[in-house]
Amino acid sequence: MNNKFNNKTELKYTDVIWDFDGTLLDTYPYVIKSIQEVLSIYGINEPDELILKTLKQESTSVFANLMIEKYHKFTIEEFFAKYNEIDRTLKYYVGMELFDGVQKTLETIVNNRGRNFLVTNRTSTVLELLKKLKIDYLFTDIEYIGKDGKRFWKPDPTMMNELIQRYNLIKDKTLSIGDRPADVKASSLAGLPICLVNADLDGLDLTPDFMASNYKEVMEILIQK
Repeated sequence: MNNKFNNKTELKYTDVIWDFDGTLLDTYPYVIKSIQEVLSIYGINEPDELILKTLKQESTSVFANLMIEKYHKFTIEEFFAKYNEIDRTLKYYVGMELFDGVQKTLETIVNNRGRNFLVTNRTSTVLELLKKLKIDYLFTDIEYIGKDGKRFWKPDPTMMNELIQRYNLIKDKTLSIGDRPADVKASSLAGLPICLVNADLDGLDLTPDFMASNYKEVMEILIQK
């Protein structure tokens, strides 16, 4: 058995800041169901494809603002009050599975004296989801919307910058991993290299430092050459 990516691996990047949705697993189908439930309350019908495209290229808040401009039926605060109420139930998050290789990558980092961090535009629901996925123990710290009153959605780099300062992260030894243009921009503003994995390149106006289509390729980037 090849143990190249398990123990005694020299890491080029000893600290990794992960995104959650679309990076560790494909949560977009679950998010779309929650959004559609909110829209149905206001009698709005939009195709899943439009929601998915906006989520992958932008964010839930961008989609909400598009709906506000189009229909004038709710405010951004009203949208997120209903969306977060639905999302907190986790009723749509059935049958979740990490992308192949994610857990092994997280474990390899920890087993080789590295650290995993997470920065997400989610609320505290991410904590429960990480527990359900049985990977919460693999993260040193997690930044999410609402933690300590935070309201800085990526691409704002505030949450990344706070981790950098709190843990004295060395920028050229820290890698950001995400799947959307917002991750690239936030990482760029924070001065961190970024690896896009499983990414939709539409709407990407900044060039990521690395691209990967699977987590074997991510590990090749993480290990010392």
